[in-house]
Amino acid sequence: MLPILLFYYAQISAGNHDPVLLRDYAVVESKMAGLSIEQQDKVLYTIEKESKFNPKAINRNDSAKGCHSRGLVQIRSCNHKTTDQEAYNPIYSINFLIKNIDKCNTW
Repeated sequence: MLPILLFYYAQISAGNHDPVLLRDYAVVESKMAGLSIEQQDKVLYTIEKESKFNPKAINRNDSAKGCHSRGLVQIRSCNHKTTDQEAYNPIYSINFLIKNIDKCNTW
């Protein structure tokens, strides 16, 4: 699986943010992390609902509090110590979601 991951890392790092590529990358990373089929489905569902696979998505949901949600998985600035650079990075965002999949209702 490592050569496949290296392919995705290279493509995404070079700026290829095609939704199909990002979806496939999320599937591979989810499998590598040992997520169940249900958790893998939840990863894809969350990305689709939060950003429609748009890594530049932003939602200024709590602008009065200075909060906003960013990137593929809409990481909320007031809830997580994640920089904008990290939140907008598809590789970081997908791995953030995978690591937090059981808490993803609390974004």
